[in-house]
Formats: sequence, structure tokens, C-alpha cells
Amino acid sequence: MPAGSAGTGGEVPLRRRSAARAAARPVVGMTAAAVDDLVTRLGSTLRFYADRSIDAPVTRVLISGAGAAVDGIPAALAASLPLPVEVLAASGVFASKVGFASPDDDLNLLTTAGLGLGGDR
Repeated sequence: MPAGSAGTGGEVPLRRRSAARAAARPVVGMTAAAVDDLVTRLGSTLRFYADRSIDAPVTRVLISGAGAAVDGIPAALAASLPLPVEVLAASGVFASKVGFASPDDDLNLLTTAGLGLGGDR
């Protein structure tokens, strides 16, 4: 019997989740292979930029957002890069009168706040 169809044996039809809802689920962790792949790609991107920006060299790496909260990401980046790596949250940049509802919000709102505040780069 196809998934999602009700049979005569008392089966409950399966509900299909929308792709948007499925994508909104938080990532709890990553495999070591996924962490290694991400770190390799980020390192490659930083080396590409460093080779082309002699006037404005990369001197440190700031990470924020959901990826910064994944176990293993900050440590793996720090171990693989010849630069200091720092996890940065919104509370480290500006004060909030109402605070942040969760540590996730603190990490995730940094980019939004930065765009709202503007800046050179």
C-alpha cells in the first residue's frame, strides 16, 4: 500500500510535511565528515580571498549563526586555520534592552543587526 493512503487495517494516513517546514528544523549536530567538508570549504574560501586582498588582509575569522553552535565547528576551524577563530553573537556587539529569547537568537541575529546598522563591509 502506498505511503499516505488509508487501508482497511486501521492504518493512519501519513501526513506529508511541507519542504519549508522540513527545512526550518534546527540542525542538532553534524557528522565528522560533514564538519571536515565544511571546514575544508571555508578554508578554501578564505585562502581565495587572502590571495586577492593584499590591501585588506584577513586577520581573524568570526563565526556566527546556527553553524557556530554546532559542536565541532569552531574547534575544527581553529585547528585548521592559521588565524584566530572567534564565535560572535549579537550580544557581543550591541546591547539589547529586552535581551535575547535564546542563545540561538543571539547567534542568529548578528547578521540581521549588522545589515540594519550598516557599515563599510
